[in-house]
Amino acid sequence: MYEYLKDVRPTHGLEIVFVSSDRDLSSFEQYFSTMPWRAIPFEHLPFVKQNLNSTYGVNGIPSLVVLDAVSGQVVISPSESRQAVAMACRRGEQAIDSMLESWLDRTPTDTRELLSMLQLSCEEEEHEKATEYLVTKKEKSMPQATNPSESGPLNGKAIQIGPHKSINSLDHAFATCMERNPPHMVADVLSTTLKYLKNASKEPWAPKYRTFKLSNKVADQITRAEGGLGLLQSLGFDIFGTSQDFRANIPVSSDLKAMTDNLTILLSSMSAK
Repeated sequence: MYEYLKDVRPTHGLEIVFVSSDRDLSSFEQYFSTMPWRAIPFEHLPFVKQNLNSTYGVNGIPSLVVLDAVSGQVVISPSESRQAVAMACRRGEQAIDSMLESWLDRTPTDTRELLSMLQLSCEEEEHEKATEYLVTKKEKSMPQATNPSESGPLNGKAIQIGPHKSINSLDHAFATCMERNPPHMVADVLSTTLKYLKNASKEPWAPKYRTFKLSNKVADQITRAEGGLGLLQSLGFDIFGTSQDFRANIPVSSDLKAMTDNLTILLSSMSAK
């Protein structure tokens, strides 16, 4: 089950840590050598095992505690996990998938959002690696661009679709979006944009959290709304084209807190109506 989940769910960071009850190092090494996962080193067990048992209510072996690695919260207790794993293993891969989904649904909202972003990031990286091999010899022989704005496979033909500061005010862009779409679609635009901003705020120095493809499944919540991109720009995002896609970018000079505050105010105004 472990290796199957690691294979089909590589972006969810699933990991098992073995806490041994062996009394000597030789027994520990012999038993652990049959396992594909990680373990607390035998020499550290006297210092941590009792605390782990009391913290997570472990009263016997084997026991499994499912933790959210981001918050440290208990997702599944030992009393619940043993039966769930046994039943899933008996029923096969579909049941194992369903079990993991139910565990993920019980993690905090912030964790689920982070996992969603990581999954999309991994998908984009895999796509970009795959398309590297599609470049023709003619494209490879093209002279390198000297202007940063001319770099990339378009060889200088990529254009800036919109500056990060829209001519229209945020209020105007929001009003336009509200006029042209049902309220729930506008709320999706705002809440999805807020997710990107929150991720960027956690690691503002990391470029991968400041840009995203507009064709991915999460960004579709923004692009499908009429005026959604205009609202995105009015909040301070750049939108530009590449040879493969359109991207939204949070400029390095942006005030992430101010952008987040503006979004929160708009969402609150919708909730109050």
